[in-house]
Amino acid sequence: HPDPTAASFLAGVMRRMPEITAFADPLPGSYRRLGCFEAPGVVSWSSQNRSSLIRVPAAQGADCRMELRSPDPACNSYYVTALLLAAGFEGVQEKLPLPEPSNYDVYAHGRERGLTPLPSSLGQAVELAQKSAFLRSVIPEKILENYLQHKQREARAYTDSEKPYDYELRQYFSRV
Repeated sequence: HPDPTAASFLAGVMRRMPEITAFADPLPGSYRRLGCFEAPGVVSWSSQNRSSLIRVPAAQGADCRMELRSPDPACNSYYVTALLLAAGFEGVQEKLPLPEPSNYDVYAHGRERGLTPLPSSLGQAVELAQKSAFLRSVIPEKILENYLQHKQREARAYTDSEKPYDYELRQYFSRV
């Protein structure tokens, strides 16, 4: 187990990750990989389990680290870093307890064991983000509203498209 401060930091990140997902996974296609191909689909942590959202391969010593496994390479790393730090510090401030590690196949058993699912689409992630007081406490209101409106339009265009894959190629291939 990580030390108590690190454990609370990790618990804070876990609590806020569903709300942060609109920033960590900013494209409609980002959600096709979550919950499969060893990409997480539920909020969980483990020391070795690569299907967990957060992996803590080394909890002590010079190699101590936590690996968040859901962000898409297309994310704005500055926003995601700011949100993760705020969530972690919130966890430390509140001394949140860290749940038990998910040292089992979370693809097969995560939801039945009551683990919180990550959003399964950009539209769902935007809905969670719009309701989030946490996001409003970290990201300036005007920036947050503009970002979420834009992402909502992208999500709608993607789901309304007859050929979502072709839509993605037209929208993102030359820009991302």
